[in-house]
Amino acid sequence: RTRRLAESESFNRVLVSLLQKTVLEQVLNIVCTEAQGLVGATGSAVLLLTDQAWLEVKHRLGKPLAAVEPVPVDGSLAGQVVRQGAPVLLNDPASFERVQVYQWPSDLTALLAVPLHVNGGVIGVLDVVNKAGGFTEDDVPVMSVFANQAAMAIEHARLQEQAEQLAVLAERQRLPRGNADHRLY
Repeated sequence: RTRRLAESESFNRVLVSLLQKTVLEQVLNIVCTEAQGLVGATGSAVLLLTDQAWLEVKHRLGKPLAAVEPVPVDGSLAGQVVRQGAPVLLNDPASFERVQVYQWPSDLTALLAVPLHVNGGVIGVLDVVNKAGGFTEDDVPVMSVFANQAAMAIEHARLQEQAEQLAVLAERQRLPRGNADHRLY
């Protein structure tokens, strides 16, 4: 029961950050922090698709720290999660090399990677790593529900950022013409 309460409180915090017009960086930080707390992981990362071929590490937290190099969708574990739209749980470091876990250093012992679903598509992957004793099957649905809320918060923040950039561009295009008009009269 305590775990259920902690889970719903965590989901709540993500929703609250989603509803406040939050900066993407802040949303990603909340997502990684809450994800680690939810399942008792020591590290986390959010990778977002930059196009159909690459994932970019947009945020990383805890230990071990994910590397920041882009990860190819083809031939990587994160890419498999994106393509299949399904979580992958690995508690055996020996299997990491086989499945090409790119973005993590050698002190990785356990990994749970879940897709970030938005509007029927996948925008990226949420990784949590190094839970003491490894991840369990119970962690998968919890992280999946959490990832869906996180994905909405991330997408909301991204759209907010795009809207602000467009507003700035529109303003820049309006200014010079406006000034020129005054000189005509």
